[in-house]
Amino acid sequence: MNSYRIYNLHDIDLNEVYAYSKYSVGKFEYLFGHEGTTKFYYKYNFFTLASCNKEIHKMYRQLTGFIGEFLSEVSYPDDNVWMQSWMNFHKEDEVLKSHNHDFDVHGYITISNHKSDTVFTEGEKELWRIENKPLQIYIGTGRVNHHVEVTESYKDERITIGFDLALKNSFTNNFSFIPVVI
Repeated sequence: MNSYRIYNLHDIDLNEVYAYSKYSVGKFEYLFGHEGTTKFYYKYNFFTLASCNKEIHKMYRQLTGFIGEFLSEVSYPDDNVWMQSWMNFHKEDEVLKSHNHDFDVHGYITISNHKSDTVFTEGEKELWRIENKPLQIYIGTGRVNHHVEVTESYKDERITIGFDLALKNSFTNNFSFIPVVI
């Protein structure tokens, strides 16, 4: 069953989240070098890398509430939830090509105000399209192919926070999962 929901963060200072996300790239590069925050998604968790910031904490608390709502609405178990999360910083020609995530649930938070859509597909067939907006959260079932389409050119970097949820005991080579209390 493919299912998704859109949620909107509220009472969050977008400028602060944007600035702290960019600051967190420096912390990432100190740990992992300049290879890119998306490439090493499995080695860190955004919410631990960007810890000790009030706006990031508010964002995390709202996100975990929305995760609980989503899991309840789609009748997924919520007693064993683990989340990995990472930063995507992409210039216009670097946006993600078609891929999927091999986890029960996938989602992302749009941070920057760049015009783009995330398109979910099955083969050549478009299943649904999300117009990305700042402080918007997408949460959907995992294992669905998707890619980003830029709808208006931009010069700087498009920023999103991606996340995956594991809902059962499993072994993974990823170092990035943290427990989520629903």
